Amino acid sequence: MAPPKKDQPVPLALPADTSHNERLDLAVKAMISSGINPDTGYTNLSTRDAATLYGVSPSTLNTRFNQKHQSRQEAHAAQQRLTPAQEAVVARFAKEAATRGIPLTRRTLRETAEAICEGPLGVHWVDRFLERHPDLKLKNTQSLESCRARALNANVVGDFFEKLAEVIEKYDITPENIYNMDEKGIQLGQGQKVKAVVDRDLQTVYHVHEGSREMVTILETVCADGSALPPMTVFPAKRHNLAWAEGNTCNSSIAFSPNGWTDQELGTEWMKKHFEPLTSMRNTTGGYRLLILDGHNSHCTYPFVSYAEQHKIIILCLPPHTTHALQPCDVGVFGPLQSSWGATVNEASRHDIVISKQNFLSFYSLARDRAMKSTTIAASFRKTGIWPLDPSAIPPSAFKPSLTTSTEASSAVPLDFPSILEAIPEESDTVPPPVSFPYHPLSTTSAVSALSTLSSQSNTSTSSRYRISGIPTPLKHTASRDDFRKQNEQLFKVIDAAQQELEQKHAQIILLQSEIGALRRAQEARRPKRKIYSTEASGKARVLTDEESQTFLAREEFRRAIEGAEASSIFKAIKDRIQKEINKLEEVRKQQERERKEADKLVEKSRKEAEKAAERARKDEERAQKRLEAEVKRMQKRMEQEAERERKRVEREAKKERMRREAAERGLKGRKGQRRRGRQQLESSGDEEGEETNRGVLKA
Repeated sequence: MAPPKKDQPVPLALPADTSHNERLDLAVKAMISSGINPDTGYTNLSTRDAATLYGVSPSTLNTRFNQKHQSRQEAHAAQQRLTPAQEAVVARFAKEAATRGIPLTRRTLRETAEAICEGPLGVHWVDRFLERHPDLKLKNTQSLESCRARALNANVVGDFFEKLAEVIEKYDITPENIYNMDEKGIQLGQGQKVKAVVDRDLQTVYHVHEGSREMVTILETVCADGSALPPMTVFPAKRHNLAWAEGNTCNSSIAFSPNGWTDQELGTEWMKKHFEPLTSMRNTTGGYRLLILDGHNSHCTYPFVSYAEQHKIIILCLPPHTTHALQPCDVGVFGPLQSSWGATVNEASRHDIVISKQNFLSFYSLARDRAMKSTTIAASFRKTGIWPLDPSAIPPSAFKPSLTTSTEASSAVPLDFPSILEAIPEESDTVPPPVSFPYHPLSTTSAVSALSTLSSQSNTSTSSRYRISGIPTPLKHTASRDDFRKQNEQLFKVIDAAQQELEQKHAQIILLQSEIGALRRAQEARRPKRKIYSTEASGKARVLTDEESQTFLAREEFRRAIEGAEASSIFKAIKDRIQKEINKLEEVRKQQERERKEADKLVEKSRKEAEKAAERARKDEERAQKRLEAEVKRMQKRMEQEAERERKRVEREAKKERMRREAAERGLKGRKGQRRRGRQQLESSGDEEGEETNRGVLKA
């Protein structure tokens, strides 16, 4: 390549990824910014020189500069689903959402654009959109807990810096006496991913290492002057092992706990045996020392704070969940330390060395020396704004994630006051009526109402009336054709500006509706869900199929929907009317029931009377039968008694006759005695006959 001529400019060293269209735009801007030469009437930077500087064709640049040719983006703007004004809103929304901790992915960016244009987009739309907006790019995100996003806000950080400034000023604390301590867990055998030189055809590349996940806790203390105290190491064990101290070139204090974490006792011991003795030797002035900590319970015990107060150590706790932005150890020290430790583990595994608790401190000392440099520590304090004291070190963008849950009015799509409107001066006597135009991107929103809402929020003027700026005054009927042409050109410019403004507002309204819907869904998701118990499912087995679960859930939702419908006023009115009709029917039913019961009572009464009459007739018949039977029995008994008496009389007569015959046969011997015995027998037999007669009379 031949060297350039003496007066020929040297091409600029632009980035390799600068497109041809971007080079043309830069060349046009350079020519415009160079100014006009009054002698020649051309720009001071010629077309040829600008083309040489930016590496473009002079003819193409001349055409673009004279606006004879549009850029590719401008030429194809009519074919885009989103207008340039709408794309500008989407780009602004993507930037604001990223600062708030809710960045747009490729899919969410596409969904946002499709909501605005109300239709599907092409497969390569996201790539083309990023090409049209070089100020946007794809970048990997970092996780941030929601509690940290809420906690890091301007009010909390401002209060912390006020307390910090007050403590430093009150106790006249110098930078060599400002310390920050924090804990860090280190896994013994976990290295880091590295890029290695391998065969091009190799699909999977492994890096073999020991892989122990045993955790050791390190307590690191750094100073605002860039120095660092020796660490304190907490091993997971139940008793001390003197082998841990081998290779302890970093002069670390050694402790142990059952799980390898710090506790309240170890925190107090760290203050008494580690921090206070080491810092007192460095404190040549004998002034107060400031120790900045997080709010861990091992740092907030009474013995810890009391001992610090006795030895002129001021304890300042960081606000909860803000250590990722305000704690120097987290901001700039532990990141390089973790990377250095991963590299150390990889190097040890490459030599087949297993890192254990016995040789941990020797390897940790190497990683610590490489990572914890004085410049790194000082930069960490400077980045957090602790020293030099600078609250502005925390950029406003760090507070943006807290706006998502803030109670103050804020939106990722701020509605600016329309640029096409201007306030009508109140002192003017004759004011043309404001220009109105139809606009209905949504069924319930018009441009006039939207612009009126925006104007009420604007602080640019105290007037409550506005008009579209740039509208020319009406021409007289004697105006020339050129005047009408100029007026039409001016009106077209106003219409184009109004169209762009309305397109932007339409896109902003769509995004606002999307944001409000997302907030409502988030609020609904955070609302505690009620446990749903079903009496039908309670008796089933502990395992339910998906079909059974969905069936029971649908029934429960239907029941809850019915309960919700019952609470509405319309349902209550209908229910009252239905209840009245039911009450009427119930009264009719009760009346019929009463009549039926009365008829049943009459029938039952007649039946009972008939039964009683039949029962009385039966009983009378039975009594008559019993009387007849009794009379028959008496007659029979009387006849039996008469027969018995007759039998006995006959027997007595027979006996007397027998006795006479016996007496006649025996003769006359003992006639007197015989007669006496005979009389006695007769008397006894007569008594028996009389008794029988009496018994018969009593029975009768």
